[in-house]
Amino acid sequence: MYTPGAGQFNTIAYGNNVIVAMGNDSPFNPSYSFDGTSWFASAPIAGIYFQKVIFTGNRFVAVGYTAGNNPVIMMSTDGIHWTGNLNPSTLSVHLYGVAYGAAGYVAVGAIGGNSFSCYSEDGVFWSNQQINAGSWLTAVTSGNGKFIAVGPNGRILYSENGYSWAVVFDNPAWGNFQDVIFVPNID
Repeated sequence: MYTPGAGQFNTIAYGNNVIVAMGNDSPFNPSYSFDGTSWFASAPIAGIYFQKVIFTGNRFVAVGYTAGNNPVIMMSTDGIHWTGNLNPSTLSVHLYGVAYGAAGYVAVGAIGGNSFSCYSEDGVFWSNQQINAGSWLTAVTSGNGKFIAVGPNGRILYSENGYSWAVVFDNPAWGNFQDVIFVPNID
């Protein structure tokens, strides 16, 4: 057991009666707790900067990037033991967000100055694409059968399937979007 604070945590998720905290490379990354008070370190995953972890109903999915700027997608059914990198991309990509919806899993981020997404129906086999939206994507959410991704310069993208994207809003005056959530029952 340890006191979290020895590392920098960027994201937290809850599922299967486990709280998971992940973040920048540290000896306590990832960390888990059953009560939010007592924290434990999983086997350290060195050299990875985790940006987002979610729980999808039966597994945790975490995304980020390595110190060498390679994308990372990892999964866990218990929040304690994590699988290896599931993303086949060899490109230098930072992944910042991940969501799960009716069409599958979507992870978003950036390659150079352009948007990048990864898509998977099952969370195991992933396809990758550069979206060329002219701006990074920092977060993604899912609801009502759609994915919505956001990024800097007031950018909002929309997809029904997780791999075909369209810009629905792009206004630098709105600033930089860092996160997005789905709120049900709002028209």
